[in-house]
Amino acid sequence: MASSVDKGWAWMVVVASFFAHFFSFGIAWTTGVYNIIFLEEFGKSRLATAWASSLTPACMFLAGPFASILINRLGCRVTMVIGGLTSSLGLITSYFAHSIQYLYISFGLVAGFGCGLSHLSAISAVTFCFDRRRNIATGIAVTGVGLGTLTFPPFIAHLVEWYTWRGSFLIIGGLCLNLCVCGALIRPIRSLRKLKSRNSFDVSIFKKATYWSVCANSFLICFGMSVTYIHLTAFAKDSGINLEESTLLISSIGVSNLIGRLILGVLGQHPRVNLVLLYMSSFVIAGISVFISPFWKTFVGLLILALTFGFFTAGIGTLFAPILAKLLGLRRFAGGYGCVSLFSAVGQVLGGPIAGLLFDLTGTYSASFWTGGLTLLASSACMVLPLRYKGHSRISSPSIRENFLSEADGSSLTGPTTTIIPNQIQERKAFITVNMRKSKK
Repeated sequence: MASSVDKGWAWMVVVASFFAHFFSFGIAWTTGVYNIIFLEEFGKSRLATAWASSLTPACMFLAGPFASILINRLGCRVTMVIGGLTSSLGLITSYFAHSIQYLYISFGLVAGFGCGLSHLSAISAVTFCFDRRRNIATGIAVTGVGLGTLTFPPFIAHLVEWYTWRGSFLIIGGLCLNLCVCGALIRPIRSLRKLKSRNSFDVSIFKKATYWSVCANSFLICFGMSVTYIHLTAFAKDSGINLEESTLLISSIGVSNLIGRLILGVLGQHPRVNLVLLYMSSFVIAGISVFISPFWKTFVGLLILALTFGFFTAGIGTLFAPILAKLLGLRRFAGGYGCVSLFSAVGQVLGGPIAGLLFDLTGTYSASFWTGGLTLLASSACMVLPLRYKGHSRISSPSIRENFLSEADGSSLTGPTTTIIPNQIQERKAFITVNMRKSKK
């Protein structure tokens, strides 16, 4: 095993991944703040306006397959630098937006695509650099999502107040260049170079029923989360809550999400914890919190639900990658994660606009949040098949040694994995040689 796996510079990769998640998700998942601003600026329907906000996180996931190809060809470092430059370009050019359709391209497509390149590079780098401590390392890295979701809503609100929404795009676009710095910190280690030399994509993943299950799970999660992130601020304002407190709800999601990623990461590392069951349970609770939101229209009530939603949706960042890595094996992880991102993108791009359409049809957000809650509940049901394959044992982190010294691909989820290390190989060779000599005598 490479000497830098699980230690040394691998922890610097965690730091780089943390800040990459901070910037990419901090921007992509707080677009609901801009949703209110765009409604007032362009005077379009909630359906048309929601597209501008939902396209950013949707294109972040849509970039997955392209990011996986770039990672396998160029490495995580170069791919993240490209992502930083692309997202910065999209945000800066949004300064010149003269219509909501312009923002579909600049803010939604270009900026979102750049964030997606950075996101997959960040999570892949951590996954490749860790073996025994992968769950806790992933948990630490993805807490950047929570901190970004906490920081960016009030930060954007202040920037809009001081420099208008156009000026805020210029400043945030400049901050996105820090993704290039994060990419520079991802120093290649031996395991990354070995992964890069392997076949970039294996279509056999589509033969796995469990893979289709996690794809459906990802689609439904992103649909439900899109409803909440994009429309919660507008829903709170329509319920009589002022803009400052409405924006605070998104920040509260960030606080609880950050805490949730740390706690779920630690829980997921415990040998007695069932990762799939923990993952399923977290989205059952998150779905219930979204479903009952229309009944709690006070600030305190929505704050409690926002905190609950933020904490338990942390499972998508902390637990999903280790589960997928075991299902597919490390050599298929980047390609598999990239294709899952396509389903995430579809869910993300549909959730917000459909919720906006339901508001336009009914005049309230009740149907919108009921739909979002039900999709989160349904996402848990999609993980029954991976849970059944796993049986009653814990899904353990796939060994880097297992993936690089053998052709194991994680297709079996039950039973222990036997790993033959060099010393054992030498001992077996010596044993065979002695027995052969005895047989000849």
